[in-house]
Amino acid sequence: MPLVFIIAVIAFALMYYNFRTSGLKRECRWRRKGGGVWECAFCGASFRPEDGKEPNVCLRHRTKD
Repeated sequence: MPLVFIIAVIAFALMYYNFRTSGLKRECRWRRKGGGVWECAFCGASFRPEDGKEPNVCLRHRTKD
């Protein structure tokens, strides 16, 4: 029984950490386009990161340059 409690505490801690470190919203659906560009299927925002990784912030309200 204590093992189940420990696993539950660890699972909730990991979920909380993921919630606090990610700026994504529920609607964010990033898709990889050609040339290293990521585009959100929900709002149409596009992003080209330097490291090539998927964005971890919501860009919905970002102004276009």
